[in-house]
Amino acid sequence: MATTLLTHPRRIAAIGALALALLASGCGSSKGTSTGATTTSTTTAATSSATITAKDDATGVTFSYPKDWSESDRSGALVIYADPADTKHSFRRNVTVLAQPFAGSLDDYGAKTAQQFDAIKGGKTLDQGTTTLSGYPAHWQVWEGKASPQLDYLKYYQVWAVDDGKAWLFTYTSDPDHYDEYLAKAKEIQTSIEIP
Repeated sequence: MATTLLTHPRRIAAIGALALALLASGCGSSKGTSTGATTTSTTTAATSSATITAKDDATGVTFSYPKDWSESDRSGALVIYADPADTKHSFRRNVTVLAQPFAGSLDDYGAKTAQQFDAIKGGKTLDQGTTTLSGYPAHWQVWEGKASPQLDYLKYYQVWAVDDGKAWLFTYTSDPDHYDEYLAKAKEIQTSIEIP
């Protein structure tokens, strides 16, 4: 479904709201802990591609992303856009890194996530497994659905970890037709995450 670019902020807000809802559903607080971010330009030796390192000043989490992507701080989350604002796509592909208070285990968070997916129109899990996020045990899931009436049908790759009263959530979001184009880069961003 094609929409105008003016709807993009609502789409990102809805994704942020979904991520916040996923985390807040078990923690008693839906307020984000991120209050600001700083960025530093670097060049990675391993890939010889220019990257920018983002740091959330409130949580201390850092990660690197391609220099040609753009950063925004929304709803207590760092959002990195793969597509420029004048994109030809109906949705600006992005990654989101979010930290929230969460009183529970990794399995508890997974159960809350499953409840949220069940409530999404057309939501279905495509694949899932275990991994690590900054050295912490983590779960990952690929799913698709329509998270809110304002959003098109989208595809998501999410990784979450829980440690010391916090849940850390990494999400790559795209329209299904263009999902594979930036999946490898999104996973590079995920592996660059450093949780203090």
